[in-house]
Amino acid sequence: MTAVDEPIYLVPYLRRVIETCDAKVVGVAELTSPPRRRSLKRSVSLVLLGLLVFSPRQLFRLFLLRVRELAGALGLTTTRHRLSDVCRELSIPFRRIESANDPAFVRHLSDLGIDVLLNQTSELLREPVLATPRLGVINRHLSLLPRYRGAWPIFWQFARREREIGVTIHLVDRGLDTGEVLAQAALPRSNSMAAAVQQLFDRAVPLTCEALRRLESGEPRLPNASAASTSYKTPAPGEVIRYLMGLEVGGRRA
Repeated sequence: MTAVDEPIYLVPYLRRVIETCDAKVVGVAELTSPPRRRSLKRSVSLVLLGLLVFSPRQLFRLFLLRVRELAGALGLTTTRHRLSDVCRELSIPFRRIESANDPAFVRHLSDLGIDVLLNQTSELLREPVLATPRLGVINRHLSLLPRYRGAWPIFWQFARREREIGVTIHLVDRGLDTGEVLAQAALPRSNSMAAAVQQLFDRAVPLTCEALRRLESGEPRLPNASAASTSYKTPAPGEVIRYLMGLEVGGRRA
């Protein structure tokens, strides 16, 4: 697995995948890219989006977890919410990487002889790492592909007032969310974005197990292309504000 260390949705999802799917996890790599300078516009967008996808209760919990991490760094307590904690508890080899495309990491995967790589980062993977797993690289995407490819699909589904939202487990290729579909599920849209994200992550656990089973058994995959395909960029601050005001959002097509 390759993933970022997001403790509210992603780490619990990965823990449940490890504990419930009939698959042996031989290692987890946490992506810790060097800090990048973001434009003010992008930073404002991410703050506003964070206020949408995390409920007030989750934001308070996130604050408490960060305080716990600081206390842990001082040796005053221990943590259980981080990706490294999950690996320690479940005796899974853990490492930190700056890029999954790093030739050294690709060689490491090759030496392990892995069947599948579950990628839960926003990094665009290149051919060497894509070709390394025997069965392929898979990803969880919060939309019913091929619709809403790209960044922040949950926001765009709400902004476009979709009555139905979804989650897809798909193979990763050189395109942007264009790999063949292994499993997907649709759900009625919730009243809040945070509730919707939680529901989709919960549903993604059995879907990931199903996708792994389908890969291993060689079952047919679903095409990820149609005339209805759409792709979006990270929304600009003005687009998020328009959504919050209940106004129509045009959409930033990729």
